[in-house]
Amino acid sequence: MKLRKTLAASVLAITSTFTLATQIDHDNPQVKMVVSQIQAQHERSEELRQQIAWERAPIKTREALEALLEGESPLDMLSASGKERFAQSIVFREKGLGGFNSGDLTGELTPTQIHRILSLFGAQYIVSKFSGMRIETKLDAMLAGVKLISFAKDYQGYYCQSRGTCKKAESNDYICMSGC
Repeated sequence: MKLRKTLAASVLAITSTFTLATQIDHDNPQVKMVVSQIQAQHERSEELRQQIAWERAPIKTREALEALLEGESPLDMLSASGKERFAQSIVFREKGLGGFNSGDLTGELTPTQIHRILSLFGAQYIVSKFSGMRIETKLDAMLAGVKLISFAKDYQGYYCQSRGTCKKAESNDYICMSGC
């Protein structure tokens, strides 16, 4: 019941925001300037959030990942083959994760479990970008449903080929992240 009320309130807020947005004169130079300032501020906030997530991440290198794989870890929530494929797909860069294949994560785990795994790499903020996840709890629904306006340069369906180069993947399961 609480979830239904929360969803209804969210829909009302979105509808109200949309109604207000359609009433704004988008050709007005002052409106354009304010919108531009808000976008720039949001982009800076997004970059800072990603930097903080990366700084707090315990796994930042292939070597650290290999050490993690030798013991028990949240990655054990994946099947053995899924764990291996996911680990092999991870691309590390100096300023964050470059990308990975999300297919096994979304095919086997809930958003809460995916969040826990991606937190190891400072990439938990992208959980809401995935589709087809199994929803079992209220937290799962919240993590899957948070569709924030994002200006991050994360590309679903692409993989991190080399530093700064995202290339179209054969499957939409890959994601090339802004750290590539």
